[in-house]
Parts: sequence; structure tokens; C-alpha cells
Amino acid sequence: MLTAQDENALRAELCNIAHRTHAAGFVGGSDGNVSARLTDNRFLISASATCLGTLAPDDLVVIDTDGAVVHGVRRASSERWMHLAAYARRPDVSAIVHAHPPHVVAMTIADLRMPDDVLPEIIIAFGRAPLAPYATPGTRAGADVVSELVGRHDAIVLDRHGALTLGNSIHAALMKLEQLEHAARTITIASQLGELRRLPADEIQRLHELRAAYHGSAPTTG
Repeated sequence: MLTAQDENALRAELCNIAHRTHAAGFVGGSDGNVSARLTDNRFLISASATCLGTLAPDDLVVIDTDGAVVHGVRRASSERWMHLAAYARRPDVSAIVHAHPPHVVAMTIADLRMPDDVLPEIIIAFGRAPLAPYATPGTRAGADVVSELVGRHDAIVLDRHGALTLGNSIHAALMKLEQLEHAARTITIASQLGELRRLPADEIQRLHELRAAYHGSAPTTG
């Protein structure tokens, strides 16, 4: 169980990552949210209607597995259902970032899927980033559309909405978000220049083997 000192340090980490997420342009206004696991049934999450760019430790509330606030005076993020669905399916996940990275969202609006056979670093980082169907933001439907995908993937694209990235630390979750948005930007530019060149099947297999060697059996493919 985390001590008060540990929880305070985790709050500071979440604020740091929130500020970096905002500074990178992955969110605007009060968009996006960050969270971390405290125990099996308690989670820290950013409060509703809070700008990640100015997130302070007191802007984080503690919720239970039902999404109820058990510590804090603010309302929990309306996207808490997505976070809780991921934590329920993935005991190995310690932290989550949800953001609206522009190129990731733009690709969904243009009806383009994130290819899993073009950029080697994406295959090595998280296998592929599947697209979750559209769900009205801030509703329990958000959890429904990601509940199966979070069991197998660490990076999920949300149709017309954004991305959900999972990690064994809040820093790892942000790194995956950065990799996903960088890949989306690269694919967007390449698509404007010409036809995408695909990696050969044997190289894709080799990259998946490298991924397994680097990350073990973490469920991020399939």
C-alpha cells in the first residue's frame, strides 16, 4: 500500500506528465485526462473540467472501481469509465493518458487507419494501434468500445476523439502517446507525398520477434 509520501510523489508525477501532454499540443483547453493506480480498487485521476497544462496535485481525486470519488472535493473526469475499464482488464497497467493528439484524430476523420506495416518503430513499440468505434465522449459508452481492445493493446485510437495509452508508469504511457502522434504525423505527410510503401512480411515478422524480446509477453498485438 502506498504511503502518503508515495501518493504525494505520484501526484507530482501525474502533474508533470499532464503539463508535458499539454505543452506538446496533444490537448487543448480542458481536454484529456491522466490517471494512476493506487491500489487494486483505488485510482488517482484528474478532475473534470481541468486544464492539463495547469494541473495541480489538488486537481487529482481518488476514485473507486465504481467511479465514485472517495477522496477530493472535485468531480472526477467524465472519461473515468475508460480508465477503469483498462485497469480492470490489465492488472499490469499502472497509469493511463487520454489525449486528443491532432494527427491521430485527423486520420480518423479522414477515415484512415493507422497502418501496422509501415513504420518499424510502431511495431516494436506496441505492435499496432487499433481503432475503437466512435462513442459519445464522457459517457460509459467510451468504456464499452475499448473494453476488449485494452486487454490486448497498449495504444488505442478513438474514432473522432483521440487516443488512450497505457503503461507500467505514467512516463511510459506518455511515451506511447508521443510515439503514436509522431507516427500519425509521419503517415499523414507521407500520404500527401505519394503511396505508402509497406514493409515485407518477413521483416514484419522479424520486428514482432524483436518486440517480444524487448517487451516480453505484454499484450499489445493481435
